[in-house]
Amino acid sequence: MTITSAINPLFTYTESLQSSEVDQTLLRYALQAEARAILPHEQVAKCHWVPYSATVEVLFDPEHQKPHYGGVCTCHSVWHCTVCSAKISERRREDTTWAIERMNELDYRVYMVTCTIKHGRYDSLEQLLTGFLDAHRGLSGNTAGRRIKRDFGIIGTIRALETTWGQGTSWHPHAHQLVFVGNQEVDEDELEERLWKAWQTEAKRVGLTVHRKGFDFNRTRGAAGDYVAKWGREPIRTPWGVEHEVTKAHIKQSRQSDRYTPFGMLRAIHEGGHDELIPRFREYAMYFKGKSQVRWSKGLAAMMGLKDLTDEEIASESRVEAILLGRITREQWKYVLANDTRADLLLIAKQGDWSLVVDFLREIGAAE
Repeated sequence: MTITSAINPLFTYTESLQSSEVDQTLLRYALQAEARAILPHEQVAKCHWVPYSATVEVLFDPEHQKPHYGGVCTCHSVWHCTVCSAKISERRREDTTWAIERMNELDYRVYMVTCTIKHGRYDSLEQLLTGFLDAHRGLSGNTAGRRIKRDFGIIGTIRALETTWGQGTSWHPHAHQLVFVGNQEVDEDELEERLWKAWQTEAKRVGLTVHRKGFDFNRTRGAAGDYVAKWGREPIRTPWGVEHEVTKAHIKQSRQSDRYTPFGMLRAIHEGGHDELIPRFREYAMYFKGKSQVRWSKGLAAMMGLKDLTDEEIASESRVEAILLGRITREQWKYVLANDTRADLLLIAKQGDWSLVVDFLREIGAAE
C-alpha cells in the first residue's frame, strides 16, 4: 500500500526521493496523528505539533541526511509516538549493532533468548505485564541467575520488551534478550537448559505459566542489533534483521493476520474499519507508559564505550551540528497543521532547497 500525501503538490517537489522513503515519512506522521487523537491527554498530543518558540525551525542533519523540526514540543515516548520512537529506536539499533560487532571482534559469543508466558483471552494486561517484568528481573538477579552469570562468563545483557494483541488470546507481553558471553568454551546446551530452568522458577514465583516452546535460545553473529531495536520501524521498510527485532518491535506488523503490534493497531485504525482497536491501544498506552523498552545491564554500555542514555536524552540529543534550512512563523505553522502537511514539508526540505519549502507554503496558503 502506498501512503498518499495530504495534498497533491508534494510529489512535484519530491520526485528525486524513493517512493518507500516518502511512504515511511507520511506513514510515521499519519500514525502519530492517530495516537494524538486517541490519547489527547498524553504528551504525544503535543509532540511535533505545539511550538514553544517564536518560530518553528526546519533543521537538516548532514550525518543522516534527514531534516527535522526544532522549536516544537516532543514527547520522547517510544511507546506512544511513531515519530519519537523512530529516532530513539534507530539510535538503539546503532548502539546494539556496535556492541555485537565488538563482541565478534573479541571472538566472544552473543546469544538471543526470547522469553514468553502463557496468556489467555481474559487475562489482564496490567497483571500480565507486572508479573512478567518481575519474573524477568529475577532471571538475572536471583541466586540461580548470578550463578549462571559466574559459571558461563556472562559479560552483560540487553533486554527489549514488547507486546502483541489478538482477538482470541488478547495480550502477549514478551522479551528478547541478548546475552554476551566471554567464555569461548561455553557449553551451549547447558547454558540454554539452566536459563530455561531459571525462567521457569521465576515465572512460577510470580504466578505465571510458561511452556518450553515459548522459550527460544539461539546464537547470533550479525543482525541481532536490529532485532533488539525494531521498535519504531515501519512495517513497509526492509530488510528486517535480528537487531530490528529486538529494538524496533511494536511498529512491525504481526505475521499473523489476527494479531497486532501496537503501532500495527494504529495503522489498522488509520486505514479504517478497526475502531474496536482504539480501547486496546489506550489500554496498552496506559500500562506500558514509563517502562523501559530497551534496557542494558549495568556497566555494559560503558564497557562498550557507549553512553547509557534514556529515551528522553536520545530524543533530545543532537549528535552533530544541525544546519538551519529556514524558519516558519507560528501563523504559517497553523496552515501546516490545518492541511496535515508536517510530513510533506519535511520531505520537501530533504531536497535542501529552502525556496521549494517557501513555494510549498505558498501553495497551502501559508505565504508570509
